[in-house]
Amino acid sequence: MSAVLSSVAALLAGVGLMLCGNGLQAVLVAVRATDAGFGTVVTGLLGSGYYAGFVLGCLLGPHLIRRAGHIRTFAAVAALAAAVALSFPQYVHPAPWIVLRGGTGFCFAIVFMVIESWLNEQATSRTRGTVLSLYTIVTLVAITVGQMLLGVETGNPMTAFTWIAVMICLAVLPIAMTRTAAPPVPQVVRLRLGRLVATSPVGAAACLVVGISNAAFWSLGPVFAQARGFDAATVALFMSVGVLGGAVGQWPLGRLSDRIDRRWTIVISGVGTAAAGIALLAVGALPAEAVLGLIFCYGAFSLPLYALALAHTFDQVQAGEFVETSSGLLLIYAIGAVAGPVPASLLMVHLGPQTLFAFVAVVTLALAAFTLYRMGRRARAPAESRPGFVPLQPATHGVVGLDPRAPEAPAVEAPTGKG
Repeated sequence: MSAVLSSVAALLAGVGLMLCGNGLQAVLVAVRATDAGFGTVVTGLLGSGYYAGFVLGCLLGPHLIRRAGHIRTFAAVAALAAAVALSFPQYVHPAPWIVLRGGTGFCFAIVFMVIESWLNEQATSRTRGTVLSLYTIVTLVAITVGQMLLGVETGNPMTAFTWIAVMICLAVLPIAMTRTAAPPVPQVVRLRLGRLVATSPVGAAACLVVGISNAAFWSLGPVFAQARGFDAATVALFMSVGVLGGAVGQWPLGRLSDRIDRRWTIVISGVGTAAAGIALLAVGALPAEAVLGLIFCYGAFSLPLYALALAHTFDQVQAGEFVETSSGLLLIYAIGAVAGPVPASLLMVHLGPQTLFAFVAVVTLALAAFTLYRMGRRARAPAESRPGFVPLQPATHGVVGLDPRAPEAPAVEAPTGKG
């Protein structure tokens, strides 16, 4: 264990600092946009802008890595991400903020690509599960800490952007000074979305729904909490409790999915998410403690859904198609994430902030219904061909290479769109 930790400690420290800054920025941008009077629809567009940049980063990142290598690419995009963070208080206007959020998404897509492919290079078939668990823990803790930092902000409300830039810059130090060898030049992975959808309609649909619902939650959840009357500290707590709920819900649903048809756990996840969302429609009549309890339940059912979709899809494909499949699912997720915040924000404007979770309830119930329909058309994969569940978060395809189900292989390139 100590040998595994020492080999990836610098990488985990770097990604932890980056995600701490990104966790704070995600909540801060939504809160400050509301304070500046941007409106709920514009706040939704800020979320879409982030994921549009994320998609672009997935497509262009491999070319940058091939050109400059992992360490220099990480340093370059970290510098750009810090500059973007410092630019927010300089241009307090919807149009530049949408562009800046796109820049942040672009940078972090490449950051994840660098870190995860590097971790994959360090891991072996015997240590991938441990490395993945460490990475998942660091990810969730860093995002939670970053969100909670919103509650300790004092003075000028825009100074928190400076702290975001500081954390991003500090993240370069452990990466630049590590003795761990960088991965070799990545290879090309083809992207065949039509074939993927035909192979696993439920997996593809689930990733699309996760993108739609998660992006709406991350972009507009702080707006919902502010409308409930929460102060900055409680808004941060609200979002963090949802993340912690997701961490708690990963293992029970994952272990259950190893014992029954995984599609049943996707149905359970979708129905549970919808139930928590419907309960949050009564947010105005609920005490703060009840709202926090419901958002914990929401996270416990909604955040594991991506991993369940991934595991179900891998039941349907061959080992040699592992990376191609995960790349396609990521892109489907990102497409949903671009689209999700806009209709959710329009509903919030016209029908009230509580309709954010009504929107999520509708799309997750639709997923549950579609899954039940597909279960009547196709039997589950044979038990002996079903790999075990591993908890994953939708960042980039590289993290899937850490999954102990993945074959031994060098780091690979993200989808270029030319396959």
